[in-house]
Amino acid sequence: MTIQTGASPQSGGFFRELGLNFFSYGMVSAFSNFISFLMVPFFTRVFSTVEYGVLETIQMVVMVIALFGTLMLENSFLRFYFDNDDLSYQHRAFSSGFYALIPASLFITALLVIFPATSSQVLFRTPEYSMVVLLAVLRIPFKNVMAYCSTIFLVEFNRKRYAQFHISFIIVNVTASILAAVVFRLGLTGLLAAQSGVAILFAIIAVIFSRNYLAGGPSWHLMKHMLSYSLPMIPASLSSYGQRYVNRVFVLVLYSLYSMGIFSVASKIALPLMLMAAALRMAWVPYAFKTWQSPGSRKNFRLFLDLYIGVSGLMIVGFAFFGPELVAIISTREYSDASVLIGFIAMSFAIQSASRLIGVGLNIRKKTGLLSMATMFGILIASLAMYFLSGPLKLLGIAIGTLAGEIVGFIVLAILVRRFLPGYFSFKITVIVLGITALFLTANLFLIESHFLLRLAITGTYAALLYLVYITLVSRNIFKQAWHFASSLLPRKGRA
Repeated sequence: MTIQTGASPQSGGFFRELGLNFFSYGMVSAFSNFISFLMVPFFTRVFSTVEYGVLETIQMVVMVIALFGTLMLENSFLRFYFDNDDLSYQHRAFSSGFYALIPASLFITALLVIFPATSSQVLFRTPEYSMVVLLAVLRIPFKNVMAYCSTIFLVEFNRKRYAQFHISFIIVNVTASILAAVVFRLGLTGLLAAQSGVAILFAIIAVIFSRNYLAGGPSWHLMKHMLSYSLPMIPASLSSYGQRYVNRVFVLVLYSLYSMGIFSVASKIALPLMLMAAALRMAWVPYAFKTWQSPGSRKNFRLFLDLYIGVSGLMIVGFAFFGPELVAIISTREYSDASVLIGFIAMSFAIQSASRLIGVGLNIRKKTGLLSMATMFGILIASLAMYFLSGPLKLLGIAIGTLAGEIVGFIVLAILVRRFLPGYFSFKITVIVLGITALFLTANLFLIESHFLLRLAITGTYAALLYLVYITLVSRNIFKQAWHFASSLLPRKGRA
């Protein structure tokens, strides 16, 4: 097994190596989110707004609960793998995590399988969806196994195998979903049954791929150390999920499944921004760990954040000012109320992803507990803002409250990162760009029903302002630097 090492950041290899990771590990995540985005027109036409709300709710709940089955051991394995070059040690680390994950996942699943009707009553105020809950829960151990075993492709930097495995899973899962829900019209139960079957199949395939790693057997001593690293990360991950889903919990509690459907569609339309950010994050995190001590890395860290914020700002304003057209294309008239929410949700996604990008600084310093603190504080602010704004502003209040929490969480995290990893990130451009973006989002509330050409002109004005900010405060050659960054994402011939 050969681990590829990246080129020196000073030689321009930083962005090239990052680009290779982006087009393999990152683009798989982006492709998955993109497919989820493309499925919206199918599901919004097959399922009612209430059924779509049920689907989004159960997927949200299962995703959060599954976290307790993983024990965050995939992150622990990624961390411990690079601590020792000894192959037998690396195999024992993998086996130790695997044999801890299996009983935890099965235990969590068993608890929920026993009480599906109760879970349905709690979530939806009716036992009608107990079978939906049961089928969704059955996927948990298999998805956890699949996710954990596929980390071997990450640590081996086996980009080709990683992409093949995950893209195959996505394609098969989408095909099964369309056949069940759209072609045969089997409803929510048919859709979830099909997806469970695909999860079982690919969990088996993932175990087969990782059989050499499992042959080493577990080390109880190593397992203890891996758990001591991973368990403190659970609150951080829970708070991360809280960032993403606390607004939907408020929608579900304060309003109805119909409102959940509206809010979910708005979130899905803004998903391409999260798609871009997730792809960058998948490429960024392993490379940041590998290069943060290299000469020139501080400059590259700062430039990476500045470019990300600029691209995100353009996407946010585009989503906001062309929300009505996007809703009409992606869904049906039943979801038209989602258009006013899209810009604020997109900005929340952008800031949330920026927090995760800079949060790697605390991971590098092994200050994972502070990530939880920053995120939980943001969730607290978001919850208070949503509570007070949801009355007068309804769903818009939920969206604005979510954004307020993300901003506060980012500020706290930025302060911590500057304290424990000084000099790696500068936030001047971030503050300016997000401030201008917030002003344009506010203006959009009064202009969203205006003529298309007026909204197009305002979007162009925003782009011009952004250009002035970057050539003044970053570099007069910002386009050249951006082009260098973009072109460096394309792998050179002959490189894996």
